[in-house]
Amino acid sequence: MTLAVLREALDAGHRVTLVQKDDGEPPLCFFAGGKHRDVLLSAERYGEELLRLLGSYDEPPVLLPCGAETLRLVAERREEFRAVCRMLCPEAETLALCNDKERIRAEAQRAGLSVPEELRRGDGETVEMLAARAPYPCVLKYVCGEALGLEAAERYRIVRDRAAFLECYPAFEARGETLVQRYVEGDGFGVSLLMLPGGGVGSFVCHRRIRESVPTGGPSTCCESVFLPEQVTKARELLRGVGFVGPAMVEFKGETFLEVNPRVWGTYPLTRAAGSGFTEAWIKAAAGEGMPIPLSKPRYQLGVTMRYLVSDLLGAVRYLRAGDRRGWRALSDLFRRKVKDGVFEKGDPVNKFYLRSLLERRKKV
Repeated sequence: MTLAVLREALDAGHRVTLVQKDDGEPPLCFFAGGKHRDVLLSAERYGEELLRLLGSYDEPPVLLPCGAETLRLVAERREEFRAVCRMLCPEAETLALCNDKERIRAEAQRAGLSVPEELRRGDGETVEMLAARAPYPCVLKYVCGEALGLEAAERYRIVRDRAAFLECYPAFEARGETLVQRYVEGDGFGVSLLMLPGGGVGSFVCHRRIRESVPTGGPSTCCESVFLPEQVTKARELLRGVGFVGPAMVEFKGETFLEVNPRVWGTYPLTRAAGSGFTEAWIKAAAGEGMPIPLSKPRYQLGVTMRYLVSDLLGAVRYLRAGDRRGWRALSDLFRRKVKDGVFEKGDPVNKFYLRSLLERRKKV
């Protein structure tokens, strides 16, 4: 997702420094085309080294925390970071609230949004008893999957009957506090907003999910830019009500609120593909130059399709095995010129490194 942030910043003529911990493989962005400085910081002293790096510039730089862990660190040490850089970051309590599925659901209800039925295991209640009153199909999800450091696909599971519930719920509960939520049928939508201090919106993009990693639901592999004026207003009111600032994506199924992703989200490259200028608006807002825009008209191209090619093709196989015609659409999109990719861009050296990393990952599996 950060590739889109990097590419738009470079296209706008900004000097970019990419920062990553030194406790794993270098991130994909390090191999991207364009002139950028790449820095690895000690994982053990990450906060201190990041503060030192930011303070080493002649003028305070703009900080765009793209990773969930970095965002949490910056929010928790907000005043320290504000002393050495310019940024648009929520307070730690606001970030924690948006990441807490139960608390943000309650805020959404107070804001007048429709929310799905939700259950929790009661004191003394067995898993069998909870399975008996669960609304099938339902979704198992962690109260705060971000805090557990899990990948998006690991944070929830759709179960359609009692047997599947009894198999999956204990494994979820063993990892962290778990919610049971009624599964809402229909198309999934996302409203991505750049929230400014004072509650204005600096940029926004809406999308419709076309395909996911598996037919039963998962991370989006293909989406399309749309305009949802009612959901935009509702999402803005929700985020403004909790005092959130920065980029966030509010998820809906139809008109039903699902959750908030208070960070750079999985379909972020659509903001670039649709020409929204979201990243540039984020940079300006972080520098204190953000201007609110009206919500009545989109400032991006509608009908733009963005996919993650490899994930989408792997998902197509699962769709076809399930007898779902969306698998054929994923294959036919190979021949549609208007479909843009979230990673691959012509001539970018990152393409070969991405393919290599996928092959190495499959070998390890």
